[in-house]
Amino acid sequence: LMIPYFEFVTIVFYTYGLRGITKKNKRLLFFYIYIIAAFTLYLMLRRSIYNVFDIYQSDAYFLLCLFPFVLLWKRGLALYIPFGILTIILIFSGKRNGSIAIIFALFIYFIVEYKVGNKARQFSKILKNLLLVSFIVVAVYLYLSSHYSINLIERLMSLPEDGGSSRDVIYSSVWFAIKNSTMFEWLFGHGTRGIITVFGRNTGAHNDFLEIFYNFGFFSVVIFIVFYIVLISTAFKMIKDKYYGASAFAASIVISLFMSMFSNYVITFTHITSTACFWGIVLADWISIKQNRDIPHLSKGSGIL
Repeated sequence: LMIPYFEFVTIVFYTYGLRGITKKNKRLLFFYIYIIAAFTLYLMLRRSIYNVFDIYQSDAYFLLCLFPFVLLWKRGLALYIPFGILTIILIFSGKRNGSIAIIFALFIYFIVEYKVGNKARQFSKILKNLLLVSFIVVAVYLYLSSHYSINLIERLMSLPEDGGSSRDVIYSSVWFAIKNSTMFEWLFGHGTRGIITVFGRNTGAHNDFLEIFYNFGFFSVVIFIVFYIVLISTAFKMIKDKYYGASAFAASIVISLFMSMFSNYVITFTHITSTACFWGIVLADWISIKQNRDIPHLSKGSGIL
């Protein structure tokens, strides 16, 4: 049940989303987002100021996976305030994966915004937004690095040397273990948490694809890959329909792919929950518009959101 967990969450929020998301629902959701942001920022500050290293830095990923809700419902200044908060938290956490993921996600977000909107009118606006985002990131990093012990840039520069916190060694070890498995294990895996036997301690592969392959076998990882293919295909359909939520949905896929490739994401009951909620609500909105309104363009946000 570890694998279909996030799909069950998506289905629940899809079913709920078909009833409609009210302004009260949105306000409540953003209240929770800011509460999570405040608590996570407190943990990051405590870690940086007092060198308390028992704090789980990956808490920043909860906010990262909720950020597509911000991209869906906020524009202008209302978008940049939560983005600034997320930037601060990611910088404090020192998480390279999350920092790179949000950069690529925003890049895809603005590209899809360009595709969905009026291209001639949108180009200058998107260019301005990209410059503003870049300025926010640089300004926040320079300020924080001058006041606190921040090593994000150093960690990014050290990627060729440390192999992504030894992820290259972990990946090669798991792949070697897969290749040396029996035919039955290759097809059906070594069982839940079987990955522990590779390292002899309670750790994961830091890659959903490899861990699913080792734990649950070839058929399971194929299904998992197909799931991502379906997500990407759905994003292209949203873009073709000029659905106003297509850009946020595409950004959520980028974040998910980075998390799946470089973290334990789908195979846990943590960060994936936020993304699964988002997918369910957005898919319900998109389907509702397609079913209830026979219009060629869906970019005005006329759905249940």
